Amino acid sequence: MTSIFEKLKATNFAINILILIASLFTTLPYVLYTKQQVNEYIFDVMIMTVFIALSSSFLYVYIIKKKVLYLLVAIFTFFHFVVFPFCYTSLLNSNSNNLKIEQDILESEKSNQYLLVAEIYGESNIAKQKVLNDLITNENGFVNLTEEKISDNQMFILSNYIVVSTYVRRDIGGKHPPEPIRAFNIYKKNGVFILSVDADIDYKNVRNLFKSEIINFKNLEVKKNKAIKDIYSNKFWSYKNVLPYSMNIFITSNIVPKSKVANTLFFIHNIFIFSFLLSMIIGFVQTALPNKGNGS
Repeated sequence: MTSIFEKLKATNFAINILILIASLFTTLPYVLYTKQQVNEYIFDVMIMTVFIALSSSFLYVYIIKKKVLYLLVAIFTFFHFVVFPFCYTSLLNSNSNNLKIEQDILESEKSNQYLLVAEIYGESNIAKQKVLNDLITNENGFVNLTEEKISDNQMFILSNYIVVSTYVRRDIGGKHPPEPIRAFNIYKKNGVFILSVDADIDYKNVRNLFKSEIINFKNLEVKKNKAIKDIYSNKFWSYKNVLPYSMNIFITSNIVPKSKVANTLFFIHNIFIFSFLLSMIIGFVQTALPNKGNGS
């Protein structure tokens, strides 16, 4: 008995590992196709992984119990909750005219995306770049200082700014304690805070650090402008945005196909749902009929 239990336990563990590997490999094409940043696609991948794992679980139960119902549910879960939403996302982002989105839904999703962009990239970084460039250009004595010549909580009163060197603790995650790193807090002469520059890289002097931060700000601004451009052109859709509207595609007009490809995909999706429901009904009827005959 113990031997059988251990074998079942080992089999279940192996199946769970296979499900995880299958989930990762299935979501990998989505990550490569969308080319999004980690903080943008992580929730998409998590949701897709859940449905893929759920589908794999039903498939595993089918293999054990040999009941077609579990196989049907596994196929339905994978295609309805993973494949078709991904296809709709691809259609919308390749050409927004492929599908017509109800105006209220479109405006709501665009508003949410603008808020998300502001949350990820912050406000405009152009003003911050100007401040750092001003310091690099006009404060040679300060920006030529090396790390060894700067003390903790040291204040530098410059021509147009006040800079304070201090240590902040950055949480690097996991079980590691927060890591202290030096930061330069930059203020206006009246004490109004402008920005903080983390000295989390090896730098020759403050000038070198500020130039590196300017490059980071420029890269952020490029990504932010691209994200705003995608929202403006209605090419901001992701799997998690499309999923709620594709789940009830059979009985809603929230998304309407316009192109030939979209119409074909809608037709296949509707036939797929109809076939699944019909198979379920037939299966239940076939199961119920013998029981009725035995009861009489």
